[in-house]
Amino acid sequence: MKLEKTLDVRFLTLLVFLNLITACKTERPKINKKMPLRHQSLEINTIEEWKLNTASINTFTVPVIAPERKKRLDAIGKTVSSMNFDIIGFQELFYKSDREKLFNSSKFKFEKYLSVSRTGGSGNYILSNYELENERFWYHLLLGKVNDAEFWSGKGISKVSLNKDDILVSFFNVHLLSRTTEDGALVTDRNSVDRLTELFEVFTQIVEQTESDIFIALGDFNMNVSNLEYSFFKNLTSLEGTTFQESNPEECTICPDNSFIEVNQGVLDYIFISPRLRFESANIFLRDTILVNREQMSLSDHYGVEALLKLKSGFVFGDASLIKDKTTKEIIWLKSIVEKELAGIDDVFENQKGVEEKFCRSCRLKDVLEIIDSYIKVLSIKSDSTSQLSDDEKVLYKRLNFYFSLF
Repeated sequence: MKLEKTLDVRFLTLLVFLNLITACKTERPKINKKMPLRHQSLEINTIEEWKLNTASINTFTVPVIAPERKKRLDAIGKTVSSMNFDIIGFQELFYKSDREKLFNSSKFKFEKYLSVSRTGGSGNYILSNYELENERFWYHLLLGKVNDAEFWSGKGISKVSLNKDDILVSFFNVHLLSRTTEDGALVTDRNSVDRLTELFEVFTQIVEQTESDIFIALGDFNMNVSNLEYSFFKNLTSLEGTTFQESNPEECTICPDNSFIEVNQGVLDYIFISPRLRFESANIFLRDTILVNREQMSLSDHYGVEALLKLKSGFVFGDASLIKDKTTKEIIWLKSIVEKELAGIDDVFENQKGVEEKFCRSCRLKDVLEIIDSYIKVLSIKSDSTSQLSDDEKVLYKRLNFYFSLF
């Protein structure tokens, strides 16, 4: 979640000018042509003993507006250092000095920061006790309106892989466009199209970049059970997640007992896991406070989400065709939503070469539709008709079939 402020007009004008003279397409990761690994021959003792402890934490260290961030980061680092985590995904760590402070206080062995040039930074940071490899970063195509601070950020989806005890894990750290407090309980808000598109991008990156049948997607999704995005993502992916609010409507990670928060905005932070994994436990944590100027201050405006994950034994596959049909239906629906958004745009930058990455919203919507169309095309192809596909589409066909086969 962000503080509900818009950019100063003079600062906004400067950013527009700088981006106009430097604008170009951001390189996004190409589809991984190496097929994901199946951990099929694991011995029963490996399945019973293997576990991974992970968490998602939005640190609330946004440039300029984050109070006492150094003290809070030191407390966050000391807290997680005592909790035996294997890997954590952090959001809103824009400053290098803040990342260094957290890295030192948390005592993790490895770190990875994913950034985007010509933006305010991604804030997307990962700490791990296992070496991180094969990093990728997808910079969101749509990030709200030009007068929103997040429009100038490098928000997106980072992906790394780690190997724990010969089990290969793909790890996705996610940060979506925020919504204002007053819109938190609404089904849709002015940025719902953008956020739905970002969730589709999360799905595409899981499909296209995961390196095994064991993967985790976590982060600040900026959606609660009341929002349209929540049901869309669940139907799109069919993944199990830390859906605390489904069983307890009062549960929250943006909570009024937090020193930065006045209104319960529900659970906005999640951990989603591949079908081969199960939750041994899952909790909302990081509710501690520190004393600042004789008052108790929360460690962040978000509470964190943590989970202990284990492998499923005696795993039984379900009906992949039902999962595929549900996913296809959601993607076709998203296409209609994006087309409607595109039809209502009068974009002054549409035909100006070089500015499409940041300012040409219609260009970016067309980019979204191009990706959606490729997924719809591949999902509709029968196994005896793959000769109609391009080389990349054939890889996507195989990877989608792999994904659905996991359920």
